[in-house]
Amino acid sequence: MSWLISHKPSNTNIVFDLGIRQDTHNYPPALYERMQRLVRAEIPQEVFSSLQEANINPDSDIDTVIFSHLHYDHTGDPSRLGPGTKLIIGPGAKRFICVNAPGHPSGHLNLLVRAGLDERVYLTWDTTHDCAILAGMAHTAVYEDERTGIAKCAHEDKHISEEHISLARTLKESFHVEVILAHDSEWLAKNDSRFRG
Repeated sequence: MSWLISHKPSNTNIVFDLGIRQDTHNYPPALYERMQRLVRAEIPQEVFSSLQEANINPDSDIDTVIFSHLHYDHTGDPSRLGPGTKLIIGPGAKRFICVNAPGHPSGHLNLLVRAGLDERVYLTWDTTHDCAILAGMAHTAVYEDERTGIAKCAHEDKHISEEHISLARTLKESFHVEVILAHDSEWLAKNDSRFRG
């Protein structure tokens, strides 16, 4: 999932994450092979098609791209952006509140955005991959790595990640901030047109 944030007063377009690229065969061979075996992703539409549908030219109309972290399913294909697009990795954004979101990989970011006068949206990206975990009804899964036999999970540090999930839950429950996960296809289906235009 990617987000276009248009700041009308300054005529600025910012994209938060580029999502997964549609031409997965152009990923490095080891990653492409892993995707074929384990991660099977359907990408009916990538960020560049969505931008064009919104009459935004990725080559000239995107001022900044902020990456939440550098996993393949968030970096897309930055070579398709124009030479004037600024790429931000880490907490260098000034227009939004970039929140350090430890646990997934080091340097993982969340973004707190003011979406309206009294509306805040917290883009948690890979803080968790499951709404039930965010709600406190499930726990982060641990699995055995097929090559090493070592137990692992989707996060670099499960304990720290779970602490941050708890903070995101508090934002949602106590402060009525809308919390959105990167891989929440149900949220996307319900809200597909909500933030367009």
